[in-house]
Amino acid sequence: MNLCFVTSSTVPFDVMWNRVAAWATGGGPYCHVECAFEGITLQRLRALRDVLVTSGQLPSTLQRARDAVSAVLEAFPPNAPGNHTVTLAFHALAGSPLGVRVLSPRSNDVLYQPYSKAWRIYRLEGAPRAAVQAQLVWSFTKVGLPYDTMGALTSPWRSKCVHGGGSPDPDQWFCSNLALRFCQNLNMLGHLSLAGTTPNSLELALHQYIKGDARPDDDGGTIPLTFDAEHWSLVASVAPYIVRADLGGLLE
Repeated sequence: MNLCFVTSSTVPFDVMWNRVAAWATGGGPYCHVECAFEGITLQRLRALRDVLVTSGQLPSTLQRARDAVSAVLEAFPPNAPGNHTVTLAFHALAGSPLGVRVLSPRSNDVLYQPYSKAWRIYRLEGAPRAAVQAQLVWSFTKVGLPYDTMGALTSPWRSKCVHGGGSPDPDQWFCSNLALRFCQNLNMLGHLSLAGTTPNSLELALHQYIKGDARPDDDGGTIPLTFDAEHWSLVASVAPYIVRADLGGLLE
């Protein structure tokens, strides 16, 4: 699981809106953040789709997840090998409903190519399968929800610390509060506000989890975030409740 930050000087994010956004959110370099999963097999996605399709009447959140998983799989032929792995990037891009894209080195569109070294990537290492699966399902449930334009515009002027970890998921999102709630699902940054988080403030807050000599610089690249077994054990024990549905093997 990765948290991926990009600057307003990186194609295709090098547009005036993003430059203004980076300036308005504390003067830092980042204008956008998204959550990504690497090494997800088609077999895993097909199993998830099959559980969702055969589970009868689903709440609207899981109906969105079912439709989003099915849409991803439609990009591949039915006979594509089950062990083929993909990188899924979950995003909230200005003005568009929340989405998920498959990153591929074969794509001609830079937005769909793998993350370059210009991205700052924080890699959450050592997470148990239950936690990863719950986060994957949770991320799929957000696909299709509306973008919160007003929330994004006003976030730099809202309180950054209001102990937002216990607040319910909103119906609309922007990139940094989606990424923050992703972190809070993993028992991170529970003191931060969903309303007052920006890409730059979120990136800075993640520094507290960096261990050893690894330190961010201005050149992008990947920084590992490691947690002890007790942390991941707690996360794994509550992960199924993130989805809030009894769907048998959904989280296995």
